[in-house]
Amino acid sequence: MRKLRSAAFTGKLATEAESVDGKLSKEIEHMFYAKVSAPETLLNALCVEIQEQWGLWSPKTDKNAGSGSNRVRKTITKQIVAGKIDNTDDKVQYVMTTKLKMPDGSSLEVPLESSEAGLQAFRLLAESGMIKHRYRFPIDGTDMTWEVDMFIEPGESIHSGKYVGWAKIDLEVPSFDTPIPELPRGFTDMFNSKIESPTPEQAEIIRKMQGYLSLPNPHVTEVYPDVLPT
Repeated sequence: MRKLRSAAFTGKLATEAESVDGKLSKEIEHMFYAKVSAPETLLNALCVEIQEQWGLWSPKTDKNAGSGSNRVRKTITKQIVAGKIDNTDDKVQYVMTTKLKMPDGSSLEVPLESSEAGLQAFRLLAESGMIKHRYRFPIDGTDMTWEVDMFIEPGESIHSGKYVGWAKIDLEVPSFDTPIPELPRGFTDMFNSKIESPTPEQAEIIRKMQGYLSLPNPHVTEVYPDVLPT
């Protein structure tokens, strides 16, 4: 019999802000793509986060000691109650995270509190970013959570619920040996984003999804536009 999460634990997960303690921590994460066969499944999640993030990538060169990234993310968290999104108690948070890529495929992360001005500055400097809605599904009997990222149809508002038909799904695990659990119902055709020999269909899905993961800088045709708050 599976051990279920307590109401207190799931409530904490839904309302607890992302850490901004400035401490170094290790992240081991898998990333998948999956088809959303039953969109109503998304409303079985614990909460949804409207996320906008812009980042800078630093490759390994002969002038530094490693590769990684720096990004600022704005997150608006909305609870999901009885299959409906609750818009009455939104929580907003800005986090700047430095990630160091490790040889074993894991990352070392340092999160710090940021601000709207920080997000605006990164939106100017970054070559690319992403806008997504993240649905969180706690996994029974574990401390893990499926993080289902849905991407908005081109031309729609950031608050729109009109999504493309595929999701990016992240799973942070305690170790590389942790078994991958089953997805919630409503998702099919899941495959690893780093699949070595994708089928032609999977290769096309990867190509399209990479476009949503790398939105172009919205100010690229301007020179230091007047967008920063004073």
